[in-house]
Amino acid sequence: MYNEVGGELKKVFPNIKIIGNYEKLNHMEGFDVYMRGVGFNTELDETGRYMLFSKHIEKRFPTPQEIVDKVIMLALIYGDTFRMAEEQNTFMRENKKIIPKPYKNVHDKCPIEIPESAKQKTPKKVFNTTTHRSKIII
Repeated sequence: MYNEVGGELKKVFPNIKIIGNYEKLNHMEGFDVYMRGVGFNTELDETGRYMLFSKHIEKRFPTPQEIVDKVIMLALIYGDTFRMAEEQNTFMRENKKIIPKPYKNVHDKCPIEIPESAKQKTPKKVFNTTTHRSKIII
């Protein structure tokens, strides 16, 4: 999904910088898409993130177009992407203390290559006795 969303964003915004795994996930199968330092001040979290999408909240993955549309709408608030980038850079410079240090697995590659070992893994089916449903664990 990272590659799909990132690829669509790069088509529309060729100079965009996409950072993956900036923060360590705090729950399994998380997928958050956010911009830091831009957006509505009332909706920024304590580290300056404006959430565009959270799988934890939505209980699904986004479509790439959803994310592109949200970035376009956000850019319109600032007038254009250049002004939005200026605002973000100013925020990043002035608020270094509240921005967490990057997680050790942070990367800025898009698309990111999936290791052959991960591609070849076959999921194991496990029976969950509390819900009596099967689930897939990789």
